[in-house]
Amino acid sequence: MSQAVAPAPLVELKIALADDNINPVTDSVVRLADTLGYYKAHGVKVTIIALQGTPQAVAALNSGDVDLADIAVDASLRLRATNGVALRAVVSSTLGPPYLIAVKQDIKNVAGLAGRSFAIADNGSLDHNLTRAVLAKMGV
Repeated sequence: MSQAVAPAPLVELKIALADDNINPVTDSVVRLADTLGYYKAHGVKVTIIALQGTPQAVAALNSGDVDLADIAVDASLRLRATNGVALRAVVSSTLGPPYLIAVKQDIKNVAGLAGRSFAIADNGSLDHNLTRAVLAKMGV
């Protein structure tokens, strides 16, 4: 008796996530759908490629290494406006953007950020602008 062969997927997609860890607000749904077999059940083969930040995800998209990239709306608008990158977007809304300022243990309060440097995903990105606004509001 022969064993049944699973049908070939109807669609194959490679998706770049701009975070190589699980971000519980944004890409966890993409990963959870994969873990629970949602894609397979609907004839879609999804290969998730975890990267480190929006610039890497956009580079993978531009090079053709991925079919989709999970990037913020503001990043896609800036790419179109400043670089003429033609993108199509699939957008889902959330309750709000995930945001926090993560600091080293030796920084005990907002005043301790004065004179320090900080890292961002991309110049002009949401995290960049929010961090600058928060620090300015706090007098740093």
